[in-house]
Order: sequence, then C-alpha cells, then structure tokens
Amino acid sequence: MSTPERDFSFQEAAFFFFFFGLGEFPERHVFARVSRIDQIGAGPLARSVIEFDTVTADAGDQAADWIKSAAPEHDADFGLLRLTTTPSKFAKFANDIVDVQPGFWFHLELNPDQSAEGMRAWFAGSTPLGFTAFSKGRVIKGERLVSSIDPAPRPSSLGAASVPALALPSAIAAVCRIPQRLSRLSAQDVLTRVPQADKVLVHDVGQGSFTTLLREGQPCLHFDVGAPTAFNAKGARSVPFTVDLDARVPIVLSHWDWDHFHAAFQIQSLRRCRWIVPDQILGPGAARLARGLADARRLYVWSGGSSSFNVGDLGECTGLGRNGTGLAMRASLLDGRSILLAGDADYNSLPFGTLQFDGLVATHHGGRAHSAFSMPPTPIGRSSYVISYGASNVYRHPHDEALTLHSNVGWADPVRTASFDGIARGDRVL
Repeated sequence: MSTPERDFSFQEAAFFFFFFGLGEFPERHVFARVSRIDQIGAGPLARSVIEFDTVTADAGDQAADWIKSAAPEHDADFGLLRLTTTPSKFAKFANDIVDVQPGFWFHLELNPDQSAEGMRAWFAGSTPLGFTAFSKGRVIKGERLVSSIDPAPRPSSLGAASVPALALPSAIAAVCRIPQRLSRLSAQDVLTRVPQADKVLVHDVGQGSFTTLLREGQPCLHFDVGAPTAFNAKGARSVPFTVDLDARVPIVLSHWDWDHFHAAFQIQSLRRCRWIVPDQILGPGAARLARGLADARRLYVWSGGSSSFNVGDLGECTGLGRNGTGLAMRASLLDGRSILLAGDADYNSLPFGTLQFDGLVATHHGGRAHSAFSMPPTPIGRSSYVISYGASNVYRHPHDEALTLHSNVGWADPVRTASFDGIARGDRVL
C-alpha cells in the first residue's frame, strides 16, 4: 500500500476510476483468498458474485515480504478478482468436490485473452487510490490450496486423494493473520475517551458503508470507512465530505470486507486514526493495510464479548463467517435514542440483549439475509432506517426480500443514500 504525500479528494478518486477504467488484465499466477460470495439471483439456477483478494504467486514465499513491507513498487502485484458463476461450477472448474466458501484459498492462472478457455473474470488492480484499475479477462486454471488457515480441510475421497494438493506458502498464511504488534492501550481504553454523540451521519460513498457519529457537528467516531472498488466505480462519490475527516477520531471496523474499509486507501488521514477491528483472517491486500496500521501502533484488536461506553455498546457478533463474527454497535445518542450499526451481520447474531432500536443502518446494504432466521429488530415507534448502497451495483442491493422483512416488523420506508423517489443521492442523518 503506497502512502501519498497528501490526501486525495473523492473527486480525484472518481478521476482515477475513469483514468484506470480500461486497464490491462494481468497475465500471471496468483494466490487468491475468497473474500465474499453474494447470491444475485433466486432459485436453483441462481448465480453468485465470488470475489478474491489476490497477490502474485510467481515469487512464492517472497510475497509475504510484500505484504509486510507495503513497498509501493509491489502495488501492482495485488488485486481483487471477481467471477459471476455458482459456487458448485467454480468448484468443478478448480477440480474440487466442495462448493467454494469464503476463506478458501486458490492458486489461479489469469489470462488477458477474453476468448481463451476458462471463466470470464473482472479484475480491480492496485493504484495510488486503492483497487481502482478495472479490466476484464479469463481465469484459465484453478486449484484449491491446502492452508493452515483454511476454514475447512480438503475432503478426502478417491478422486481428491489421487491428485496431490498444493499448499499455500506458510509465510503467506502467517502474515494474513491479524498482527499482534499492538499499542499499550486496549480498544476499551480508546473507546472510553469517545464522547456521547447527538447524531449519526451515513455518508453517501456509493457501494460501501461509511458512518460517522457526530457531537455538535464534529466527528467523534467513524463506524466503517468504506468506498467502492473498481467493480462498482460508477456509483463512487464525486462530492466533498461535509465533516472533518482529518480529525483523529477512532475508527470501528465492523469486518474486513473491502466496501467497509476501502476509503482508507483514498483518504490518507484515515490511516492516522486508531482502528478497532475484529480478529479475523485476511486476504493479501487487506493484510497489507492491517500490517501498516499495526506497525504504526494504530491497530486495536477487539478482545471479544460486548462492552458499554458513553458513546454506546460495542460487541462481537455471534454468527458465522466474516460477516457474522464482526463487530456491531448500538450508538446511544444524547436525546436518548439508540441507533443500530450492524455492518453486514445477520440481525440474529447481534451481541446485545435488546433488539429494539430507534433507528438503524440496514445490514449488508439491504442485501438478502444470510440466515432464514434473521429477522430485523423491532423499531421503537415509527422509526426510520437508512440503506447505504450505490445505484446499479454488481450485487443488486437492496433486495426486495430485505425491504419486505423490515416493513413486516414495522420499519417505515427506508431512506437511501442512492437517489430514490425523486430525492437526489446524498448523506443521510439519523
């Protein structure tokens, strides 16, 4: 991750999206970790968006040094890869017998020739403003890797046993864990100093999540600092922020999905803040950011459970996967209202005793619930909620199913950061 001499504005970010919009798809082998899977259809033929966090594999173990050092000359060796297919089809393509899951590692061969045999793919390459260089090509070969941090072991069968399994280099596995080179203070120490807020500002960043708690118009805490990657560049913000992003206020990261922390690559001052993060296994690009924060002693790993502070309650969710094991917050405002910030977690995995709120930012950008048992919390009165997303995003958020679930338990029609009902896109306040 390069560190520019000054902050870029989001207008410049929009320019970079345009300038790098027709980049060259890389011809290389990569180590690729599945970072997210979003189903975009319904029924037995529904497809999914599968995204990977990748680093060039040609150097083997040496790539671990690139992750640790964040040297700018290796920026081009990192990227995000997206496929639109079904998990079972990709598993068959990779000669595996288990559907692909978030956290699986693969060795993939990429080819810029869009007429080549293989799976059609989209790539977001690294630039001075994050993962903004967009290109198209093919994944022509893939194999799942055995890894010490793979969430599920490779199954044994006659078919699988007949083919020797490749192993993810142990050095890369080691650096993709949350680093433990931390400050003397704890996350709880940092949050104890945060004052109670009077408003919650949901920024319109396009397809991403970036929320700021305000006290008399001044930021006192950010919950997620997301921005679109190249896959959703069309919805990127193109107007200045209306709050001071240079203020050294803490950042609470709900979980390590790119659309929840990508703004840190575009706004240098965010990397000078103290980050309170969940303890999760990362892909190469995300690990690069975490290592840089840890080296600067600005990374604070949440120790688990739930705790109360003046600004509200923060706790570790009780679900599964990256979304379900992240952090959720109940912001307690000066006027007595409580606002739920759930990141992308299912509502049934919240760590709080009560499930009644005056307002909320819809989980997962209004996407489909991960669990059939995840019901929205009960509103206190006819309360409002916000959905943060970008128009025409590749995940097709928000989903009608999510809108119906919120309506059925009493939430009023949502306020959206994208344009809706004749209202222009923009920041929203709770």
